[in-house]
Amino acid sequence: MLDDFYTLDVPTRRAWYRTLNPRDMGVLLTTARKQDGSQYAIWQQDPVGFVADVLGDTTWGKQDELLESVRDNERTVVPATHAPGKTFIGSRAAAWFIAVHPIGTAKVLTTAPKMRQVEHFPRPAPGYFVRLR
Repeated sequence: MLDDFYTLDVPTRRAWYRTLNPRDMGVLLTTARKQDGSQYAIWQQDPVGFVADVLGDTTWGKQDELLESVRDNERTVVPATHAPGKTFIGSRAAAWFIAVHPIGTAKVLTTAPKMRQVEHFPRPAPGYFVRLR
């Protein structure tokens, strides 16, 4: 089941898993955890879908581009003015990256001009990923 799923393009995957009932979604997530080391591995190529489906957040065009850049590139730099949502989407990108890799295999470093900005970088609460919306 999962190998066939991974051959689908991202929009087709997203449309397909959104049709699953809770039991079948549970089977898919359990299979992903056993096969790939993370139940969230099904979103490894779909950070936008992860943010929407797992975190329950809505993103807009440039934020989607940033998530896809994090997926596709070793480094992503976002020069922007104040308040366009860089911190929000950065925290979501960090959560996606850690969640889709096997436990203990991914690290995310964040930095900012001031220490208080690093300390207040939004992070999901422990256990936040255990439910799907």
